[in-house]
Amino acid sequence: KVQDTGYRINQYVLDVVEALEEQGCQESANIPNGVALELPEKPDYRDTKAYQRWKLESVYINESNEAKKSKRRAFLNQLSTARQWKNYEAFYFPCYVDWRWRLYPIGQPITPQSDSVGKAFLEFSESKPLGTNGARWLAIHGANVFGNDKVSLVDREQWVVDNSDAIYHILQGS
Repeated sequence: KVQDTGYRINQYVLDVVEALEEQGCQESANIPNGVALELPEKPDYRDTKAYQRWKLESVYINESNEAKKSKRRAFLNQLSTARQWKNYEAFYFPCYVDWRWRLYPIGQPITPQSDSVGKAFLEFSESKPLGTNGARWLAIHGANVFGNDKVSLVDREQWVVDNSDAIYHILQGS
């Protein structure tokens, strides 16, 4: 049944991400911008301590820059895919099962198991009511997303109730 679940691109999220990209505001939304860190000025090699410190710092910065490039490429791949899929009413993710009986979507840039930006691009193609416990679990998930995942489930629900005005304003964009 997992593979029978239809998804579509959340056009609102795509519009927001594209606007952030256009305005250069990626960092505020945890979107990798790919801007490289600058290497420090190389000291005289005769100053052994300063030279060794520079080498270590340079290695760290180069590794960080490569990681940023990789994350940026992955994000751009997700954005490109979201743009390509945005007009489909529904699409589905074929899955495979590993030896532990865990399900994984097969290699797409955007899946329900993507990073937070990739997941944000997705919404269910068919809306359904939350059901008798749905609002409770939605509140618990919301509290988890805001970092309140180490308290009891009742406390998470209460956190959402206590912060509902702020959450509403965030969702309204004001």
